[in-house]
Amino acid sequence: MQPYWPHLKELLEPLTYLVKDGDPDGAELHFTISTNSVQSKKSKELITLVDHHQPMGDTDIEHRLGNLLQMDIVDTEDHQGNVWKMLLGAIDQTFDEEDSDGEGD
Repeated sequence: MQPYWPHLKELLEPLTYLVKDGDPDGAELHFTISTNSVQSKKSKELITLVDHHQPMGDTDIEHRLGNLLQMDIVDTEDHQGNVWKMLLGAIDQTFDEEDSDGEGD
């Protein structure tokens, strides 16, 4: 993960800005490298948590994701499908109603 860590913040900043208002409680950010998490409507607070983490050591991704998946909606979009549907489908029904080519039903 270390080689990709600098790109995480670059991706996370616009993404959290887009999704933070989709949930009345704000966006949630969880890590697989620790048990830390934050829920906020402020993008800066989410990014600050990333700034305070470094990818090191081992992670039990199966355990961490297992806990998260019990709480959240799981999207079944194909990994090569519509990225917007994958990211925003859980918070905006109109994205989930679209075909993977971006066209509505």
